[in-house]
Amino acid sequence: MAIKVIGKQNGVAILLPNEEYYFADPDGDLVAENGSIAGYVNIKESLTGRYIAKELYYTSVLDSSGNVIGSSGSNCVSLLNSNYFDRTSKISEIDDVSLQNTIAEGQILRYVNVGGGVLRISNETAVNQFQSFTDPQSAGDFQYGARLIFDAYGTSPSATAGTLVSFGNTNVGAVGAQSASAAATGMLLVVTSAGTGDELLVEGVVKMSSNTGWSTAKKGAPLYMSTQAGSLTVTAPSTAGDFVRIVGHVVDAANSTIYFKPDVNWVEL
Repeated sequence: MAIKVIGKQNGVAILLPNEEYYFADPDGDLVAENGSIAGYVNIKESLTGRYIAKELYYTSVLDSSGNVIGSSGSNCVSLLNSNYFDRTSKISEIDDVSLQNTIAEGQILRYVNVGGGVLRISNETAVNQFQSFTDPQSAGDFQYGARLIFDAYGTSPSATAGTLVSFGNTNVGAVGAQSASAAATGMLLVVTSAGTGDELLVEGVVKMSSNTGWSTAKKGAPLYMSTQAGSLTVTAPSTAGDFVRIVGHVVDAANSTIYFKPDVNWVEL
């Protein structure tokens, strides 16, 4: 009788002689030990002591390719414990991160595949994402929780960060109260600080490129499409033919920051 021990980065499986699989985590759930006779191997659960395989000659312990694991009973036990049953060292590189004191505000932890089946944990600043009240800092920056659309065009067309736009054929275009009906009443977006039509904010707290027309507005005041395409205003348009549509509300007028969530309703004067 033979068994196959199949080791993976996130688990270990043992194919038993009855063709059933036994699964375990590769973090010490299993342990191999020498049998009572030289050359023999035992495999058991480390917590319960229950044997998965007992007094099995080492040549019957095979890897996923059918090769014998080890050159002797003791060598087989050593290889099983180090290469299959204890994989905790495989996340082996920490990129200068102290989980207690060096992760700055706005940073995230990300797994980076550095090859050879090894993952590294890297601390990085989440692009465009800020938490403090006076942030975002640059036009098009947004806070956590924002909803985005990526790669709408796939060509990274240039666009002005922090402006109100709608979709066009090959790129976004600035939109306002006097734009064509299809643009003014369709889906509205804000260009993020990436400055491209391939990264657009659909909803969330974002810094606009200008606060002209609402620089002294109160927090929570509604904002409308301006007659100047790409911009906003706290005063509802009033000229015949204009489109009146709320696109968001003021968060911090002095910092040009709004909560962007365009109303699906609109009025044409």
